[in-house]
Amino acid sequence: MTERTTGASGRAAGWPRGLVRVKELAWRRETAALVAIVVLGAALRFHGLGWDQPPESDRPLQMHPDERFLSLVSNRIDWPASLGGYFDTATSPLNPYNDGETNSYVYGTLPLFLVKAVATVAGDDPSGPGNSYDSTVVWGRRVTALFDTATLLLVFAAGWRLFGSRAGLLAALLYALAVLPTQLAHFWTADPYLTFFATLTLLLSILWVRSAGAASWWLAIGIGTAIGLAVACKVNGAIFAVLPVAAFGLRVGMRDFPRLGLLWRGEAPREQDAPPWSWANDFSMLCLAGAVSLVVFRV
Repeated sequence: MTERTTGASGRAAGWPRGLVRVKELAWRRETAALVAIVVLGAALRFHGLGWDQPPESDRPLQMHPDERFLSLVSNRIDWPASLGGYFDTATSPLNPYNDGETNSYVYGTLPLFLVKAVATVAGDDPSGPGNSYDSTVVWGRRVTALFDTATLLLVFAAGWRLFGSRAGLLAALLYALAVLPTQLAHFWTADPYLTFFATLTLLLSILWVRSAGAASWWLAIGIGTAIGLAVACKVNGAIFAVLPVAAFGLRVGMRDFPRLGLLWRGEAPREQDAPPWSWANDFSMLCLAGAVSLVVFRV
């Protein structure tokens, strides 16, 4: 009798261990699949970055007009001598309108400043080859390809949070193989940077919907930062401010208006899982995100 009881309890105890093994195996497979997708996406984006560079030339020909314009502007501007000089728009040597030749600059300054900084660090001297017209575009394409590869991870995270890990993997795979993002990743233009920060805004807004405690406030700060950086890439990035507004509506609707029948991941949220506080707290977080976005954009 003791042996039978022991055998039954042993089999019962084996079930949790078996489930843990299955979950660990599934997690390893999904991790391996994500790594493979990221490697595939990176390979497609970093391959052929010198697509317009003839064999006899030591630099790309810069066939893309926007890319060529960014390289010209980057070559004309220079780093200020102090932090105060950076924020003095009227005299800052980083301001394209102060270089004496640029009459119109319609792109964001984040891709311009970021790539110029990378090229400056990579070069021997801030005014030397690493910061020249010819070499800046090379680093610009590398940084652009890196940003678009990172977007793959954001796409996966957003899909995973909304619909599960398999949906996240499928979304990441589709983005990795998409033709237009792959093509744009081969140019030093503002679009891939805007895509990255727009996707980051989407992901943080998704996380904010069901967050609670101090995490909600930190997510609001992150949302504001992402929006500010998106607008600093292209001014039409401001349209993505609608994402946290929609998240705010979902938070309030699921908590305060259950009759609306709003669903989260296909299920009605339980009362004990509802975000705490009131709509006023959520609105304060939304205002905080807006204030942070303005500060980040100014910087």
